[in-house]
Formats: sequence, C-alpha cells, structure tokens
Amino acid sequence: MQAGSLPFYPELRRARGYRLYTRSGARLLDFYQDDGRAFLGHDPKGVSRAMKAEMDRGLHAAGPSPHMRRLQRELGTLWQCLVDHSESGVAALLGDSGRDWVVFGSREQFTQAVGTRGCVLWRPGLALQLTGDAATIVEMRLPLPGASTPIVAGFPAGSVAVTQHCSPVQLAGLHRVVNLLRSDPRVLGGRVTYDTLEAAWTGLRTPLFSRHGVYLQPRVPNARYLAFHRAMTERGFFLNPASHGLSIIPGECSAGEFAGFSRACKELKEFADVS
Repeated sequence: MQAGSLPFYPELRRARGYRLYTRSGARLLDFYQDDGRAFLGHDPKGVSRAMKAEMDRGLHAAGPSPHMRRLQRELGTLWQCLVDHSESGVAALLGDSGRDWVVFGSREQFTQAVGTRGCVLWRPGLALQLTGDAATIVEMRLPLPGASTPIVAGFPAGSVAVTQHCSPVQLAGLHRVVNLLRSDPRVLGGRVTYDTLEAAWTGLRTPLFSRHGVYLQPRVPNARYLAFHRAMTERGFFLNPASHGLSIIPGECSAGEFAGFSRACKELKEFADVS
C-alpha cells in the first residue's frame, strides 16, 4: 500500500476472497487486490498453509532452500505456457528463449542486478508488451499477499550469475502461487471465466474504463479521481487508489454484485474523461 493512497482506505477488519470487510460492517468487492498481490484473492487456497508449515519449522531467515529449485522449475513451466499461447504476447516476440529465474528479496537488489538492461513487467492475464529484444528482462508480478513480497524476474539464459536467498516462508508461498496461476484460466488468455457471468462482463460498456483482459484502466481525470473513487466505495466497490493504476476484475463475484457495478458505472458516468 502506497502512503499516498491511505486517504482512500476504509478501516478494514478482515478480507476473504475478493471482498473486504470494514470495521463499520460494510462489504466491498475488491477491484484493487493490493495492486495485483491479491490477484488470486486474499488468502488464496493453500498459500497460507504452505507458509505456515515453514514458519512452524522455524525457517524464517533467508537461506538456501529446496523451495528455490522447485520454484524455478515451476516458473520455467509457467513461462513455457505463456510462450505456447499467442494471447500472452510472449510467443511472437521471444519464441522459446530460455530464462534463468531469480528471486530478489528487495527492489534494491533487483535494480542492481538489472543495471542498464531493458526490463518489462508481466501481470497475470495481461499481454506482455516487449520490443522484440530477447535480452529483455521480465519481471513477474506474482500475487503473493504482503508488502514484503519478493521480486521474481526472468533473465536471458546464462546472462546473470546471481544467487539470491529469500526466506523459505516466502519461497513456499511463491511456489504455491505459481502452481495456482498455472491452473487459473484468466492467466493465459486474459478472459474472464465467471460461468454464466462471462458474457455479462464481456458486454460491459462504460466510458469510465478501458478494458484490457481482466484489467480496467480508468478514464477519469486525475483531479476528479478521488471523488470518483469515494463514490464507488460508497456503492460497495473498491478500486485502485491511484488514478493511473489498473483495477482488476475480481476472480469471483455474484450476479447481484455485477449488476451493482454496472449500475454504479451508469450513475457515475459523468466522471469520465470524454475529451
């Protein structure tokens, strides 16, 4: 959570799935998802259990762990899945180029390793935008809840000789997250798969957002975004606090919640930037 976004936040007492519960008893459908760290929902299946198992072993400190080998193997498999699907934007630009996956415990470590080389961010469900240069470094925004989530990046094979050590607790969580992502139908094609609601989301048309797969880019002037965000929160929908940030269609919602969001977009359409 960014310090500048704190005024947007209600006081929360718990979060489950894609819903936030405030101290006053209100329930909010979460479109922010901690800037993608909760793409799989708050407390995704099996992640807390995997991390707790390492904590119960007392393995908090950063150090060598078998989880690193497993994680790197699973990341390679996820990368190949992206290569094999044209919707991901990887195949046409990088082909089957290999990647050495490195986990960094901090942004500072990652920045030092990247140096002056080109780097792009991949978010699950969003096409990768590259220049066609196979030397490009790919940072994966993996949805492990928590402000101290490690940074995972793919370097061209053989281009970096870096051994980073992270807490086995974090690595166990990341390993489970990557496995969940591989089975999530939103990740590769960016399609929303809400059973009977898929057609409804696909048919949603509003001047307030531009749609990119499961992501919503706001089309609201910066000066009006705070008021717009508050109005949406009052209606039960919590958007990305940053006016330039992407909101994410929740991985699960009810027909009533979708109808409410669609209605809110119609009621607040005057906030849209139509210039």
